Amino acid sequence: MRTPTAGAWELPSAADVEKYEAMLGGGAAERALSLVEKRFALEAEDQYQRRLDAEHRRRLDMINVRFRIAGVVVGASGIAGCLWIAKDFVDRGATTQAAGLLGGMAAALSAIFLGTRSRTPR
Repeated sequence: MRTPTAGAWELPSAADVEKYEAMLGGGAAERALSLVEKRFALEAEDQYQRRLDAEHRRRLDMINVRFRIAGVVVGASGIAGCLWIAKDFVDRGATTQAAGLLGGMAAALSAIFLGTRSRTPR
């Protein structure tokens, strides 16, 4: 029987089967065929599992993108809301409250960006 190369499994030639039948006795051809069938089934199962794994990774990537988009939308709406409230404070003459709100927002954003940058693996 020829040795398999790079996952290619072939059936033995008729001459090889006759040699094995003479050396090993009856049933060598069936055993060789059984081994090839088992190897083929294992390779097919491996390919199927790889496809499932690739599909799972693709779905996880899409979920990650959606979470990131949701985070950007929520963060942007929060910043817009703070700016809107600060503008309302300025329109009503409460500039110190507006300055406090904007300063607090700037400090919170700085903490978020600096804290995230230090935790990100490189």
